[in-house]
Amino acid sequence: MKVLHVIDSGGVYGAERMLLELVGAHRRMGIDSAIASIGRRHEAERPLEQEARRRGFVIEPFRMVNGPNFAGMWRIIRFARRNGFQLLHCHGYKANILVGFTPSAVRGMPVITTVHGWTTAAGVSKMGLYRWLDQRSLKRFTRVVFVSRSLAGVCESRLGRKGHSRIIPNGIPPGEDRGGSWDDERLAAYMNRFLVVGIGRLSPEKGFEDLVRAVAVLVGKRLDIGLLIVGEGPERRHLLTRVRRCGLEGHASLPGYRRDVQSVLRRADVFVLCSVTEGFPLSVLEAIQNRIPVVATAVGGVPEIIEHEVTGLLVRSRDVYGIAGAIERLYHDRDLGRRLSDAALHVFHEKYTTQKMAEEYARTYREVLDTPGSGGTAVKSQARVRGCC
Repeated sequence: MKVLHVIDSGGVYGAERMLLELVGAHRRMGIDSAIASIGRRHEAERPLEQEARRRGFVIEPFRMVNGPNFAGMWRIIRFARRNGFQLLHCHGYKANILVGFTPSAVRGMPVITTVHGWTTAAGVSKMGLYRWLDQRSLKRFTRVVFVSRSLAGVCESRLGRKGHSRIIPNGIPPGEDRGGSWDDERLAAYMNRFLVVGIGRLSPEKGFEDLVRAVAVLVGKRLDIGLLIVGEGPERRHLLTRVRRCGLEGHASLPGYRRDVQSVLRRADVFVLCSVTEGFPLSVLEAIQNRIPVVATAVGGVPEIIEHEVTGLLVRSRDVYGIAGAIERLYHDRDLGRRLSDAALHVFHEKYTTQKMAEEYARTYREVLDTPGSGGTAVKSQARVRGCC
């Protein structure tokens, strides 16, 4: 079986990490996978491309102008045909729009997509238009995979036919340390305190401003707390301004994107996810894997991972004092944190490993390729002529 993943990626965050783990797991299972990486014309090598090459994966860059570039899409289809790929698997709005609105006769092979979530788009905006087009492209896919039940509920009614969708939660490898040691001396002052960690793209829907304000409340109570927000994105300048206005110099730092997030998680006392919207956050799974108690907003697929006061603490979205109160509980009650993290780790091994995720996707691929009328039969015959597995 040969699968080509299509993605337009600006970093290595949740969707990209899920994709890399999936490709690696499928390679071990004998599924031949590669990645088509969409980028802007004349753009240098992207972080996802660097990480994929570091792991020894096949990744092919496709540079094209912004917008509905169907000429660029045609180049991806020709690449897939030339190399005997049997199925296209899309990730993200740009891949969905380009592939979804390309006529099936032109594609010549079945296509599936994974819906990871959407960026917040207020009012009339370009991102709002992309989200609208993305959701309407879904009915054109052979199968649509949602990473959580909550995401499926948002737009399952628009898919057009019964049995068109699947729910496959994200997964990460159990017990695998993919990071190095955190040896940044500049951050020692933060990490010697009760350490609160947030990880993710610095964008509005991640709610990091609420986390900064919550930590400011606790520092105002003279709790010895440090805050690290690991990631990069368009909100960096705004968040740095908020740190200064809240008087958190010496208590909070934004060290940027780091590959070695595992090493900082091992030093954390609590992991906080304060998103306004979410799909199925890998960062929560990584915290659980490292036995770090989790405080999280009850949005998207988060309540499917965290059961309040059993495997973590849930709070309302945008509730600064609720976030602060949950962190303060764990600050004063370390035994509670250990009980929550132990229970969460047990659930993780039962449900959310890479192997379980990869098996479900492999089952979906086989189902699609064996379905009459999906385009799979003709492509499989062509692949056998070319010697494809």
